[in-house]
Amino acid sequence: MRVLFAALALCVLSFAAGIAGDLSIAAPTPPSVILHLPPPIPANAVRAHPLPPLTTATAQAEPAVMRVRPVFHRTHRLQVEQVVAREKPETIQAVGVAKVDPDRAPKNDGLETAQI
Repeated sequence: MRVLFAALALCVLSFAAGIAGDLSIAAPTPPSVILHLPPPIPANAVRAHPLPPLTTATAQAEPAVMRVRPVFHRTHRLQVEQVVAREKPETIQAVGVAKVDPDRAPKNDGLETAQI
C-alpha cells in the first residue's frame, strides 16, 4: 500500500512540476509583419482612361424588339391497349452461406499431419 501511495505522490509531484515549468516560460514573441507600401504615384504619371460606354447612341435611341414564335411539338398519345405492364423479374434465391472471417477462423499451426 505504501508503494501505491508513493507512486501516486510522485505522479502528482511530476505533474505539478511540469505545470510550474510551463507557466515559468515567458510567452513567445508574436511574429512581426512588415508591410512595404508602394511609393506614391506622381501626379503626372500616365493613367488608364475610362472605358467607353457599352452601348452605342443608336442602340439607345431605338430599342430592339425581339419577336418570339411559339414552337409547338406534336406528342404521340398512347392508346390504352398500347400500355402494357412489364413482366416482374424472376427472383433467384441465394443459398445462405456464412462468410469465413480470417481473424476468427481456425489457424493451421503446422501441427496437423499433411495428407500425401
